Amino acid sequence: MGGFSFLLHVVVPIQQPSEIDRSVTADLPEFEFDRSNCFTEYKDGEHSVFLDDMGQWYFFAVFTCSSLTEVKYARHIFRPPYIKEGEFELPLADLLSQKGYKPSQPYYDKAYAHVSLLTKSLHDWNAADQSRLANCDGEDAPQLSHAIHYIETSLNGKKARFIAGWESHSFLSITDNKPFYEEILEPVSGKLYLLYFTYWVHYGEVPSKQMMPRLLGNLWKSCSAAYSPATFNPMLFRRQVLEEQQCQD
Repeated sequence: MGGFSFLLHVVVPIQQPSEIDRSVTADLPEFEFDRSNCFTEYKDGEHSVFLDDMGQWYFFAVFTCSSLTEVKYARHIFRPPYIKEGEFELPLADLLSQKGYKPSQPYYDKAYAHVSLLTKSLHDWNAADQSRLANCDGEDAPQLSHAIHYIETSLNGKKARFIAGWESHSFLSITDNKPFYEEILEPVSGKLYLLYFTYWVHYGEVPSKQMMPRLLGNLWKSCSAAYSPATFNPMLFRRQVLEEQQCQD
């Protein structure tokens, strides 16, 4: 997987910040949400702090990673006891410490994550590799998933695939459509889809009446232990079983 750059959007639920400049806000596309003030974004330098309409605060950041191992550790919000000081970089944990933000879910050590990848061809990534990316697993992590669930769009021979992680609080967007990646996914949808996901994790609904977020919500339910098959429509996503050889590579 060398030579690729992975874009990682992360969101961490935090306690209410002691100091936040509420005059410095950023505009979110209101038509993408089904209610006003679903999220309010406050700029914090090159990062952001969000407040949802239920009163929950979040810290948001974006990282560029060059390996699955970097993706895995970039979303950690605490330093695990099995990682020695200086062994791996933990940019999110360091940021939270520097800014004084306190995670509000100390029993979970990772941020919600959206991995985005531009590739020459989706065929360059087998189902097992796509599963690792969707789950934010490192190269040395055991393969737990037996299949991937995904939505795929196609335009002029170019594809975009959106894959749910299995109980990993993460998901993947992978595409060979460079204009889509550079003009839509990287600047807008990378963050927007993660906000939908965050709201869904916390409140059990995707706050939008638009087609794509509703399809994503159905997809995420299909990979969550909290939802039974009666709560999602299997006709609205595709399923690909991982080959045994891929899982062993």
